[in-house]
Amino acid sequence: MDTETSAKQEKERLNAIPKGKPKGGRTWKLTKGRYSAITRPKSLKLTYDERMKMKADLKETRGREKEMWNAVNEKRDKLKQRQKENKERREANERKGEVVQVIKNPAKLKRMKKKALRSIQKRDLDKIKNKKET
Repeated sequence: MDTETSAKQEKERLNAIPKGKPKGGRTWKLTKGRYSAITRPKSLKLTYDERMKMKADLKETRGREKEMWNAVNEKRDKLKQRQKENKERREANERKGEVVQVIKNPAKLKRMKKKALRSIQKRDLDKIKNKKET
């Protein structure tokens, strides 16, 4: 008991020492106290039920937000899939419409100019034969 009262008296004595002008010059700033020393009024404290209700509302809101994001991502994935299918279909149609000429004599390739060689593309002959049969 004596130590508590003497500690309080010592604290009051230290607080009674007049403070000078702050070194930084910001006279309007107050000296900060400890966070634990702050006392909140009873009116600002929430009851347990209110806290649980807020927690449930937050959980519900986050669930709805997650559902919305899932819908957006699903829509985006469907669009990407459709674009991919369209691209594949376009490429397949281009390949079907190509005029193919098989070079049987490799010496022709040796005689060709560089510009002509650029237009030559290699293809799988089995696929070309299958196309002709169908």
